[in-house]
Amino acid sequence: MEFLKITQTDGTFVLIPDNYVAKISVAAPTLPTSPAQAYVTGRITAVKYLDAADSAAVVVEDVTVAAYDGTNAKYEYGCLLEGGQFSPYLKN
Repeated sequence: MEFLKITQTDGTFVLIPDNYVAKISVAAPTLPTSPAQAYVTGRITAVKYLDAADSAAVVVEDVTVAAYDGTNAKYEYGCLLEGGQFSPYLKN
């Protein structure tokens, strides 16, 4: 099953199941201009998801996501594997 994983700067994280994720916006990929450069997949730039964790009422969270630099939250979309490992398809 796929999840949106949001990791805070202190290392704590939440896993939001894909059926609660309404939209993930992704920037265009960076194509290599020379053989030495690597293909870089597009990064997550915005997410919209349903959040019902802290209250009985469901809240729609619409978040603009900055590029991850270690001082902000990390957003990843991917698959939770056996043993609790997370394999991201997309990230900021």
